[in-house]
Amino acid sequence: MIEKTDTLSPEEYRDLYLKVWEKEQSYIQIRWTVVTFFISVSFAIMGFSFNISNPKLPIIIPQLIGCGIYWFAFLVHLVLYDLTEYYREYLLSMEREGLVKYDVRTRANKFFSERRNKLGRPHPTALLAYFGIGYTLVVVLIAIKLYLF
Repeated sequence: MIEKTDTLSPEEYRDLYLKVWEKEQSYIQIRWTVVTFFISVSFAIMGFSFNISNPKLPIIIPQLIGCGIYWFAFLVHLVLYDLTEYYREYLLSMEREGLVKYDVRTRANKFFSERRNKLGRPHPTALLAYFGIGYTLVVVLIAIKLYLF
């Protein structure tokens, strides 16, 4: 991904590494802030749909909107996750090529993959997907109960 050139000094590679690391961290923060916001909105809409007396729309409409917002949040998560993965791979390539003396990304990848495998923990993206599937099923079951029974 990156090759050593004679145009950058070791200090400039270090500075580049730190800037990329800061960018990666900022995308992680943005990703979880945005996703948390939209998931909260989704749940709020779902909760308010149960408290509406004499609704002008069928109750399923706000619930479907809430579910749609959840899946929008999931898609935003995927896009921002890809961006952070790009930056992580860039950092790893700098470490592998010996352009910097840091090995933060290499150690972090090893630590988290071993820990996840040892404890059997699913990846956060998988958890969001599983929860979204369950959330969607609940909305569908509520619709079936309301309109078929």
